Amino acid sequence: EYMGNEECERELEQEVEQEIEQEIQIQKQFPRDEVHWVYETIFSVRGVTGLSINAILLKKFILTLIDDPLKIESLREIAWSESVFCTENFCLSLKGQTPLAQHLRPVDMMLVWRSNQQVLLISERVADAILKLFWNRAE
Repeated sequence: EYMGNEECERELEQEVEQEIEQEIQIQKQFPRDEVHWVYETIFSVRGVTGLSINAILLKKFILTLIDDPLKIESLREIAWSESVFCTENFCLSLKGQTPLAQHLRPVDMMLVWRSNQQVLLISERVADAILKLFWNRAE
């Protein structure tokens, strides 16, 4: 009988025992009101820089997370693209001075301009509004 499986199981049990779970108490947070912009402009511009919004370079936003209390140093090692941006609505989802790394949005929807390979990460509310615009244009 092969004893390797039992040895692997024992090692795994030891690793689990060594893990120390740290519970962090998070204060109640309140959502930030999203900034409205003219979504129709996405059909007439050639990239993120043509929009009348405060688009934030994702690389710059991510590097601010390194200063966050969670100290996500491994983010510095990633070669972040200079063509990926995010809206304020995507980046800043809560009111006040909240540690951002604890409250990041998942990337659910993005706009991509093929002409210059620029990408804009958008919030769910903005995505819903833009999808309605696409459906109305298709009719």
